[in-house]
Amino acid sequence: MKINTPPYSAPMVTQRDKNSDAMPPGKATQPWIMLFNSWLTALMGVANYNQKSLQIPLTGFSIQIADNVDLLALTPVGVLATGTVILPANPTNNQSVRVSSSQTITALTLSATHTILNAPTTLAAGTGFSYIYDLATTTWLRVY
Repeated sequence: MKINTPPYSAPMVTQRDKNSDAMPPGKATQPWIMLFNSWLTALMGVANYNQKSLQIPLTGFSIQIADNVDLLALTPVGVLATGTVILPANPTNNQSVRVSSSQTITALTLSATHTILNAPTTLAAGTGFSYIYDLATTTWLRVY
């Protein structure tokens, strides 16, 4: 059975309407991005940080992850006997933090001002872990 539908032709758009304030696709301005990020944070409690911290630690290191950083990449020269990673002090709801290391850290301490579930005690070369913060329980929940 064939269904008859009226023909449809989309209007051709060849240039931006001179009377329009709309930006062409792919031409978002910085203020627009900032507005979107603040809207997303207000709506979902999620901040779009996308900031990374690359560190070359030595044995016995202690690194505090800043509040606006979501990736800590450790690139030590060799295997480390000990080290401490401190999660952000003022996390927002659903904030995620990832930590990776290119070398083994034999005795790793993970600390925070809030509760941490399933904190790793060692980190193998080429691996990492991730946490997400739950504001309701003030707990860092391990993702992987």
